[in-house]
Amino acid sequence: MKNVILSFLLAGFVVAASAQSLIKFKPIGLDYQRTSVTVPFFGTLTASTTPWEMGFGLEYGLNNTLSIGTTVNYALGTAMLSFVPEVRAYLTGSEAVSGFYIGGYGGLALYTGGGADAAAMAGASLGFQKAIGDRITMDVGTGVGGQFIGGSSNINIRPGVTFGYMLY
Repeated sequence: MKNVILSFLLAGFVVAASAQSLIKFKPIGLDYQRTSVTVPFFGTLTASTTPWEMGFGLEYGLNNTLSIGTTVNYALGTAMLSFVPEVRAYLTGSEAVSGFYIGGYGGLALYTGGGADAAAMAGASLGFQKAIGDRITMDVGTGVGGQFIGGSSNINIRPGVTFGYMLY
């Protein structure tokens, strides 16, 4: 599994070496999860967790309206490491990787605390990314989706603020 993630990261760094690309750091993020479990004699119980999440990523602008990217996040509190590829469509702006966007993501989450469980994840993203300097960008957005672990599923809401550095 580690080799697969490292291969994707290496491919991302090679792609990022060309024009219209960003290296990103997410210091502020949340991973709100809502889980429902059916327990005999008690019915359905619902639990919610909101760990703080941080991560690193890459984004490559294919043209003025479309980009691809990937992030690796770590959620403190649940000891979750996630690998999340994403496709974004920018709705405004004439520059690549700038303006309002909608997107879709899918990925893999690994829970390392108290046993090693893996979860598939998928969802949609919405946000706004803008240059706040010559090469610095700020991205404020959220993702809404789900995680699927064995026979159960979690609903995820993942708001965050990400800063980027344009490589040109």
